[in-house]
Amino acid sequence: MAFSGCSITSGLGRGLVTDTGMNTRIGRIAKLISGEDGGQKTTCFCFPDTSGNQTPLQQNLNKLGARIGVLAIVICVGIFIIGWVTDRKDPSNPESAATLGAPRMLELQAEAWLYMILVSVTLAVAAIPEGIPLCVTISLSIGCSEPRLPKVVGSQVNQEVLVRKLAAVETLGSASVICSDKTGTLTEGKMTMVGMYTAGVTYDVTGKGFDPEVGQVQRSGSNADSGKDMGVKSNLLTAILCCNTTLSKEKDEDGVMKWTPKGNSSEAPIVVAARKVGLSETIASDTACIGHGEHCATWMLDGGKWSVQRCEYPRVLEVPFSSSRKMMLTVSKVKGTELCPGGMPLPAGHAPNYIIDLCSEQLKEDGSVAKLTDDDKKEILKIVDGYSARALRVLAIAARPMSSLPYDENNEDISTDQKFEACRKQLRLIGLVASIDPESSSSTNT
Repeated sequence: MAFSGCSITSGLGRGLVTDTGMNTRIGRIAKLISGEDGGQKTTCFCFPDTSGNQTPLQQNLNKLGARIGVLAIVICVGIFIIGWVTDRKDPSNPESAATLGAPRMLELQAEAWLYMILVSVTLAVAAIPEGIPLCVTISLSIGCSEPRLPKVVGSQVNQEVLVRKLAAVETLGSASVICSDKTGTLTEGKMTMVGMYTAGVTYDVTGKGFDPEVGQVQRSGSNADSGKDMGVKSNLLTAILCCNTTLSKEKDEDGVMKWTPKGNSSEAPIVVAARKVGLSETIASDTACIGHGEHCATWMLDGGKWSVQRCEYPRVLEVPFSSSRKMMLTVSKVKGTELCPGGMPLPAGHAPNYIIDLCSEQLKEDGSVAKLTDDDKKEILKIVDGYSARALRVLAIAARPMSSLPYDENNEDISTDQKFEACRKQLRLIGLVASIDPESSSSTNT
């Protein structure tokens, strides 16, 4: 049983979902924390504990109220003791003890006690700072409309800031640094390929989002469609052999059919770009694979309907990306001897510096293969730096043609790392792909 929230370090697998949301183990823990199952925490009899949701200002006000309350009680007790010791009496009943009998004396003493108790209670009630919430509310409201730093932040009212809870104004005002996840907030959360380098040529990829029917691959400085170039198709074909992400049309919340990727966000732009040049990710995907060898096929969701599509390049081995390897590696069966359109038997991709260091050859524009020298590596790393300077995510794509596997496929004692070390030698650099997460339209002025 795999629990929600568990991290999968590597490998592939299929699972059956048994519970979702609050019915999972993490959901049960959330219920316990929120008090839905274990009951609300209480601090004093039936009063709920809200300390976990208080802002710094609310915490300070609670501390101030507690201190004033304790101080008022101490003062009131002191006044009562002093009045009792000094025999203070009610000024409205100035009767002298010399003219009264013993019974009346006892009544006056009881009235004196009651009088001092009333005085002490009155002082205690008067000491309660019931005006503090009003003063704080007025202060926070003024803080929203009159900025302290007009050159830096401007008025929250003028900036059309919607404040649902007034306590949030104080929290926002006390923040000096705001850390925000840009994915899906400042950006659209849709990784898009915008650049490519392959066979010594730099290309631009047009279009936005996950729609493969919009945009094309063209050489830098040219508007002509270069999707048929040998280097482009070779680079994207090799890249999608490393991808497990699929792309299909699905209905959104409004009932509109939209292209939606399923899988890794870094692989989505590769799959979309490959579709633009006529290459489908289903030719290599082994997700939900049916059969083996030439009869290998996969289930795909297209236009809301499931269909079976044939895998042209059955995958033999997959070594997933890890922080230690800095790359992903797959071995696929291909027919023919040409790099394009047939593809390469062993594609590898991910961190450019690691991939480039492992390459000994590179693909040229005419389809030939040349030695990858140290000077060539420096020039390619400059291209990587240029893409990185534009805030692009860069992946290097490499391959190695093999007539047979460099390890015994029947030996079950060979580990995945040993297979990885055997296959990653003498790689051939195919190219680079560069993607970016476009900024959202609502964040252009931020």
